[in-house]
Amino acid sequence: MNQSDAEGLLYDGRHYDLVYNDFLDDIPFYIKQAHKYGEPVLELACGTGRITIPLAEQGFKSPAWT
Repeated sequence: MNQSDAEGLLYDGRHYDLVYNDFLDDIPFYIKQAHKYGEPVLELACGTGRITIPLAEQGFKSPAWT
């Protein structure tokens, strides 16, 4: 596999989701930070929503949703 082949893996959300599907350890940190600093919550480069979706499920609003 050459470098250009590997770069595609970094930018494909399907691969990201497969790799990080069961990694949930960091989500409580982000929820704690959202409680600490308040709304709106802006997650830059949110990708497939691995962090954004749990924040929304907790009721946090994003400026993009207003």
